[in-house]
Amino acid sequence: MKPPRWPKTASPPPARSSRNWSPPSPIRFLALVKRFCDTPHGEELLDLKNALAADLHAEWRQRMIAAIARAIGAETASTGVDLARRGLTPEGVSSIFLAGLEGMKAQGADDAARTEGFSQLVRLVALAVAP
Repeated sequence: MKPPRWPKTASPPPARSSRNWSPPSPIRFLALVKRFCDTPHGEELLDLKNALAADLHAEWRQRMIAAIARAIGAETASTGVDLARRGLTPEGVSSIFLAGLEGMKAQGADDAARTEGFSQLVRLVALAVAP
């Protein structure tokens, strides 16, 4: 995949250091997902059973797992945490994280329950990668 080309009048976004990485705020992340779901076809695109979007969802899911795994790997490398010693991998933790999100959506919980569930899921991932 080629990096994006920026117009001459615009500058690329600043590089982010893995040392300054922190997980997204549960509220902001859920707000983004809700905003997406509130679009005319957002629910269809997130629907795992929708045959038209299943391939798009699978590709998106793999890209998200890889992106989150890279962030987890960078964080554990900078803090010296050995996930393998804990029986974990960055990809495994990332996949579990997304599965948890998808499970909360499938349960159809209200926004408050999803926010609390997401907060607990983020805390669980943070504990998994903590020194």
